[in-house]
Amino acid sequence: MPRTVDHIVATHQLAAERRKAGKPIWDETIDVSRVWNDDDLSFEEKRDAIVAQFKRSRWFRDDDEFGRVREIVDEEIAYAEDVDEFDGWWDELYDLADYDRIWIKTV
Repeated sequence: MPRTVDHIVATHQLAAERRKAGKPIWDETIDVSRVWNDDDLSFEEKRDAIVAQFKRSRWFRDDDEFGRVREIVDEEIAYAEDVDEFDGWWDELYDLADYDRIWIKTV
């Protein structure tokens, strides 16, 4: 699910609709910034800590047992063997989060 102009426009419209309805732009924030920016951790330690953080999120818990969020976190990111593989799945998860109005905080 590459980040395209259509994706950016669609998620901007979702945010605008929520703002107009008096709702917060984001339903939930998943904060992985501490782990994301810890250069003392190995790739595997970061990956496992990020997976654990997502599993504690309402977004993950509320996803259907066979839903795409669970699939990406449990079956793809959790077993990513290197940064390139992780990044490919991360991009897809990040795009899903945009549509579901989930803020993934990395900074």
